[in-house]
Amino acid sequence: MVTLQPVTFHERTQLGELLVTYLSELSTYDPDYPLIQTATDYPYFDAYWPESRANTAFEGEERHPFFIQAASNVIGFTLIRANDGYDSRVWQVAEFYIKPSHRKTGYGKAAFKTICTQYGPDWELQALTSNTAAVRFWDAAIAANAKRLRKTQTTPLFWHYTFSV
Repeated sequence: MVTLQPVTFHERTQLGELLVTYLSELSTYDPDYPLIQTATDYPYFDAYWPESRANTAFEGEERHPFFIQAASNVIGFTLIRANDGYDSRVWQVAEFYIKPSHRKTGYGKAAFKTICTQYGPDWELQALTSNTAAVRFWDAAIAANAKRLRKTQTTPLFWHYTFSV
């Protein structure tokens, strides 16, 4: 069974370590990807906790960091945020990571389904076109949960998914 556990302000160091690992993996798919050596190199990291977004440009935004757990073990994380710049609220999967040892187990799809159930109904996300494993994952995970899907390639680097659940 997969669960989502909100990441507290005091657990952000553990999340930061996973984030750096994840972003290092992404850099293998895009040679121009910015070098991230610490979580604070990721420009939105602190914006995921109300304690650190007060009095910043991110104040008032709705962002949620979650550990993805299986049998009480952290196997990944996701960062989601509300994007209120549309006619209605659209949720965005900003980042989503499952440790390599837990991929192709169904855990990622189960975690994504939980997120969609808990938030929504309108969503968007992007995937690097060169990361074909991630594109296959998102194609399958979204198709299993979405009522409406639009997949466009806004730039050669990214697939952009918009969908409703």
